[in-house]
Amino acid sequence: MKYEIRSTVENGLLKRNRNLIIDAINSFEGKNVLVTLQPAKKQRSNPQNAFYWGVILPIVKQCLKDAGHILTTEATHDLIKLKFLKETLFVNEDSGEVLERIKSTTELSTSQFMDFVAEIRHFTLEYFNTDIPEPNENITLKFD
Repeated sequence: MKYEIRSTVENGLLKRNRNLIIDAINSFEGKNVLVTLQPAKKQRSNPQNAFYWGVILPIVKQCLKDAGHILTTEATHDLIKLKFLKETLFVNEDSGEVLERIKSTTELSTSQFMDFVAEIRHFTLEYFNTDIPEPNENITLKFD
């Protein structure tokens, strides 16, 4: 069982949902627990997700196909994440070894997701001379 309860901290006190938090704590009586506190962020929206999977990825996939690389939508998604969501976790100064990971798009806030989309749009324009439309533009996609 996992609880995700949002609250606000003011003067060292939780300002809302205190009773929900207390009830959640009580439900784990006698068990070891892991408590995580982190700033709340707004996750990407359903329209952003639909635009990404329904417009951006099909256009990038077609660009790659036109360049001779046939990929599934999921593989295209993985390639885009590799290009734009790679982050360095650790650099060993002695050996030069670098530990990296690829972030999931689900980790992005709405504003981070907008930046991610802007990077993809710039990339497709620069490398494939293809302009991905803005989310509010009416378009019809037709691919081979």
